[in-house]
Amino acid sequence: LPAKAGAPLRLRPVPGVRQDGDRLIAVRGGVLSLAPPMVDVVPLFVQGGDVDYRVGNLHTEGSVEVRGDVQQGFAVVATHDVHVVGAVLDATITAGARTIVDQGVLGDHARVTTAGDLYCRHATAATLHAGGKVTFGDGASHCRALGEHIVAATGRGAVFGGELRARASIVVRTAGTGQGARTLLAVGDVSDLEAAAVRDALADQK
Repeated sequence: LPAKAGAPLRLRPVPGVRQDGDRLIAVRGGVLSLAPPMVDVVPLFVQGGDVDYRVGNLHTEGSVEVRGDVQQGFAVVATHDVHVVGAVLDATITAGARTIVDQGVLGDHARVTTAGDLYCRHATAATLHAGGKVTFGDGASHCRALGEHIVAATGRGAVFGGELRARASIVVRTAGTGQGARTLLAVGDVSDLEAAAVRDALADQK
């Protein structure tokens, strides 16, 4: 069957790409960043091991890949994507786009703030804020998570303790525990003031 003509592709000019007819040509080395209508090539900094006292905190324009752990007390800040191959251990991640943590985000002082989607395999006692979707590959315990959507539907898919606050939806396989770990799931108003009111109401029920 003949197809209808598609809508013209409209791209916003960006520093890392130039358009030559129907072709997009990178004008600098880096990694592809897709945020329609923007297509860009942004710089990539690769840290070959842990972020610790040997290298200090990382601050970069573009994306960063950490091929190790982010150790306690250290920070990784990037204007685009952050990818941590290891774990975030009582450390801080701040990203202007996506954040991927292949292992865990662990500790009371662990905090991840990302403008886009956030993925981590598991999290314990951490604070996670995402402008997009928060996805747990296995589960989360005693965390505070905020995002457009929150998903824990693979692996154990278990969340217990703490609170999950989403603007649109929460999908988990298991919430809470048989031993009574209080677990708050909230969809809709995710303001700090609203969350504090809910916590106070639950405390009054004890």
